Amino acid sequence: MSQWNWIALGALALLVVCQQFRVRRIHQNSKKREELFQIVTENAADMIALVDVKGHRLYNSPAYKRVLGYTAAELGETSSFEQIHPDDRFKVLEAAREARSTGVGRKLDYRVRHKDGTWRVMESIASAIRNEKGEVTKLVIVNRDVTERKRAEEQLEHNSFHDALTGLPNRRLFLDRLGHMFARAQRSPERQYAVLFVDLDGFKVFNDTMSPTIGDLVIIEMGNRLAACLRDQDTVSRPQDSVPLKTAVLSRDGRRRVHHPAGRSERSE
Repeated sequence: MSQWNWIALGALALLVVCQQFRVRRIHQNSKKREELFQIVTENAADMIALVDVKGHRLYNSPAYKRVLGYTAAELGETSSFEQIHPDDRFKVLEAAREARSTGVGRKLDYRVRHKDGTWRVMESIASAIRNEKGEVTKLVIVNRDVTERKRAEEQLEHNSFHDALTGLPNRRLFLDRLGHMFARAQRSPERQYAVLFVDLDGFKVFNDTMSPTIGDLVIIEMGNRLAACLRDQDTVSRPQDSVPLKTAVLSRDGRRRVHHPAGRSERSE
């Protein structure tokens, strides 16, 4: 065998060794990435899912069990849309379609059924995974449970328009509805409205004698009784919490007499 043949064989052997070393490095790096991905997904507070373009689940992180009560096996037996609230499915489908077509997901909120039957609010965003041809083949979806935050926001919104003690509309909401009634009467004079202010005689003495706690119960009961006498389109309000028992009643069209506990009543139109 000539010297050149030996050189060629040596070079070929060296090339094979280098290729094997390279493949081994690739496998090692891939394994490290898989381990890192597993560590991140299994310990993330957010729920991470991988679905194909048809909505079939390929992976669900353990956070789904902690947040929604479903195991990965249970989720794997259903479509990714099955637990979504029927009223929210269309917007989720639209967001998925947009992510597939543009490769960019948008943030949206939707309701998901917990295993116990209750509904949780998810904040979700999707990212597209493309193949060698640039086609979107999978979507990575990151979900965050924002139920408590939504409840707090709704409660804050409610508190800004309602009296803290009675739960009745406060001055802000009462004036808003009164403004709508006034504007409607201006447009259609035949559609009238009435405003009554109701108070109880001797409430201050009662409150000082029996204690403010008992007085609060009287205020709450008075509001409940007044509200029970009204139609759905009428409003009973506690517009001034600094005036303990002053209550306002707004009645559309003024066609129904409002009954209230014994005491003073004052009407203005």
